[in-house]
Amino acid sequence: MTGREEAAAELMAAYSATKSGVIAFIKSLHHEVTNAGIRTTLVEPDIVKTEHPDHVPHDQTRDYIKSGQVSRLAPEEIADNITHAVTRPQNASINEILVPLNSQNRNLLAASGEDYSL
Repeated sequence: MTGREEAAAELMAAYSATKSGVIAFIKSLHHEVTNAGIRTTLVEPDIVKTEHPDHVPHDQTRDYIKSGQVSRLAPEEIADNITHAVTRPQNASINEILVPLNSQNRNLLAASGEDYSL
């Protein structure tokens, strides 16, 4: 699992294990704190404009992301989604927010021949 979708990706075992652990932690935490009036939201963005590409261990994938052929989500787009979740009335709970790239960008990634499933 390199992201939300299960997929094997070279050199991504630690990332996949960590992400799976965070997902399980947030879901468990949600059950533990809901009765106390505490809300939790799992936010799962796709590729975001950060220093992240510098940390991708697979050279071809990193170079492809950095090439500009695929747009990435702006941090403000993620912040807008989080703001929406935390400003809901107390009786409303947004448990998960998935913020994927649009299908055009996903198709470009797939056409690159790289396995960069998120």
